[in-house]
Amino acid sequence: MLKGSYARGDADQYSDLDFVLVTDAANFSAIVADYRAAGLSHRADGIFLPLGDWDGHYNLMTFEQLQAALTPAATASLWEYSNVKILHDPNQRYARAKTQALTDFHRALPNLLQQEYLTMRLQLDWLRQPLRRADRRAAVLYATSFWRAACRLILLLHETPFPPDKWLFRSLQKLDATPLITAAMAYDETFSTLPTMPAEIELADYPVYAAGLALTEQLITALQQRFPEAEWLDQWYLYA
Repeated sequence: MLKGSYARGDADQYSDLDFVLVTDAANFSAIVADYRAAGLSHRADGIFLPLGDWDGHYNLMTFEQLQAALTPAATASLWEYSNVKILHDPNQRYARAKTQALTDFHRALPNLLQQEYLTMRLQLDWLRQPLRRADRRAAVLYATSFWRAACRLILLLHETPFPPDKWLFRSLQKLDATPLITAAMAYDETFSTLPTMPAEIELADYPVYAAGLALTEQLITALQQRFPEAEWLDQWYLYA
């Protein structure tokens, strides 16, 4: 299979070629051993870099590793391995695995939404103390973690797995613009206030917290449409 930005159709001048070959465990071990014996690679994980200076690479993986990558718990790798271009799949092993993986993802979606929501609420809660202490570095870390969780939550609300961080915001931009997505994409604008933030003022006076709370309230409204009876939306601290 061809994986990555070339397979998804959004490659740019920084993209490399990413081929993946899937085989059984015996062939995997034999191929890795042959490459190492020939001095073509020192690695044993199935990753080879034959195309110049990071122009591209290919991964060798087992069917078991592919199955593990296509699980709801591994959401970022599920996104990667369900957005590929198949070059050779004569027995439809990948096609069947992908179909089952996406079925499992939608079945697990309620739990994934709850987990990401609780993560988001915790990060926003933990942001309070660094702000009041004027600890800018810790505030940046918690604000960034909150932002990541909020963006992941939006993608899950659109019933799509979220990608690795480097593709997170591009994935949001591909969705139809809504006030929620606009607010999420603009959250980092509040980071410019952190270097000069004073200590011990009201939380509502810290833009990074106020904007985070407003974004959280929008997400709660969206989640209530899906989970109208969920106690964990308001009483999140009992579940986190």
